[in-house]
Amino acid sequence: MAQKTISVKVSTKKVIDALEKALHKRKTQIADYEKAVKEHNQAEKEFRDSLAELFRSGKGKVTSVSKSYNYRNEDSNKYELSIEFPASVKAPKEPKQEFRDWEIKQEIEELENAIAVLKMTDEETISTSTYKGVARFIK
Repeated sequence: MAQKTISVKVSTKKVIDALEKALHKRKTQIADYEKAVKEHNQAEKEFRDSLAELFRSGKGKVTSVSKSYNYRNEDSNKYELSIEFPASVKAPKEPKQEFRDWEIKQEIEELENAIAVLKMTDEETISTSTYKGVARFIK
């Protein structure tokens, strides 16, 4: 038995509203992540700056020392220290990125294009095939 196709007309305004919400959600997601990264970078800088003070206060112990030789200028040798801190000294957690940059930027571009095209139409409804093209963004 052959399947019958269903032909449904969907309000253009409702689809545009739904696409604009989806676009706003993705842009907010990017902005929130960028804000979290900035805050993390600042916290990381403050943490690195506090490590020397923590070492001076006796919370860390030197586990190894290595020396890099500069044969051209013996006055500028470099030393690297490995310092072990107790588990109570914790670095700031890196923010989790829940999306791929290229993927979300591509979705934003597609959403903007779909909204622009739908705003140009004089039709009050769109066909099922048109809706099918943008339905993956509306959830």
